[in-house]
Amino acid sequence: MNNVSFFNPSIDVLDAYYRTMKNVYTTDFPSFPTYLFNFTAESLSDDLSYTSIGTRVKVLEYNQTVEVVYQGTSNFDPEKDPLNYNLVDPPRENTVTVPYGGWAAMRFREDNPGVWLLHCHFDSHFIWGMSTVFIIKDGPTNETSMLPPPKYMPKCDDSMAIDNTGAYHPSDH
Repeated sequence: MNNVSFFNPSIDVLDAYYRTMKNVYTTDFPSFPTYLFNFTAESLSDDLSYTSIGTRVKVLEYNQTVEVVYQGTSNFDPEKDPLNYNLVDPPRENTVTVPYGGWAAMRFREDNPGVWLLHCHFDSHFIWGMSTVFIIKDGPTNETSMLPPPKYMPKCDDSMAIDNTGAYHPSDH
């Protein structure tokens, strides 16, 4: 997504967020594709086959409105196409189909704080990194904030390679 292949870390992103661990993920997921091209071209250049790889997440404010456009092989026109959005009674779904040769747009308000995985449902696509993580920050009240980790949730220990600053060092274990 946005020319970034998601790398699933050995420490869960939710756990890292709960415990403010460093070096598990970065918050520099791009808001737009880093490279735009003609999605309807007959053939694509070889340099489009390669993306950056990383555990890059998108951090969003509570109650922020988000729009995600999934493109198949059709060019989305950001000036004209949103005029056709159904903003009156849009369907509430947790799965969106991108039609062959087309695109799909998803808009939603970030009112559920936490760590959310956004991914393709084809297993091979998931393995290839066609996913990302949204971290939704807490809202202004207890009711609009993430619950703390349960008391029975295991703590990280030395075998997890967490130093005294909270930094995670995967090469150390």
